[in-house]
Amino acid sequence: MFDGIADVLDVFLPRVFERSAADMVIATAPKQWRKDHDISMGRSELNRLVKQAQDLVRPGVYVPDLHRALIRVQGAPQRVVRGLRRRLVAHSAGKDRRDFGPDGRRA
Repeated sequence: MFDGIADVLDVFLPRVFERSAADMVIATAPKQWRKDHDISMGRSELNRLVKQAQDLVRPGVYVPDLHRALIRVQGAPQRVVRGLRRRLVAHSAGKDRRDFGPDGRRA
């Protein structure tokens, strides 16, 4: 269940979860992607957000695709919440938690 979080924290500092990564995802997207989605962003804002994203990368870690890495940041908390929800439902139904694998899914 926490694999997504652990993977993200291998690349980024924990501060990456303090705010939404959505603007940084947009800023690091290819220009054509922003154009296709009718998203305009000023050059100074774009540069600021890209720099902000780069500053959240752990020292010494090389990230070949910052955009893709930030997309994983966006999805990680959602995966954790889904896993916790499954476990809570199972617990409230009186199921033994050993019936569930480490990812929160039924074994």
